[in-house]
Amino acid sequence: MRNLIAVLVGVAVAVGFGFSGATATLGAHPFWAMDIGWIGGIAGAVALIGAFLSGVPRRWLRLVAVLMLPLAGVSAAWGKMRFAASYAEDAFAGQVWYFGWIAVAAALCMIIGALLMPKPVS
Repeated sequence: MRNLIAVLVGVAVAVGFGFSGATATLGAHPFWAMDIGWIGGIAGAVALIGAFLSGVPRRWLRLVAVLMLPLAGVSAAWGKMRFAASYAEDAFAGQVWYFGWIAVAAALCMIIGALLMPKPVS
């Protein structure tokens, strides 16, 4: 039950991240700045549930999530830079920008969820 609460709190943080306007302030396109919170939150929740059900140790889950956040941020920033430099003609850069922000929200959900998951009873 506590694992489910950890996942739900992680999703709530990711969705709140999008709806608070933080994503648009940090560089996401205003048109889809709120959508990435939902999509990334759901993706992060699926990753957390899958990791929990497969028995991945929490420390590995935290490590992956913490490493994923800056990589996703860099890809989103690179995509935005290339997309803007091409005057909105580089579709690949636009997709990297969009999916990079989804990965940021998913990593945020995974970090919060992994930190709140209880230790397994042994």
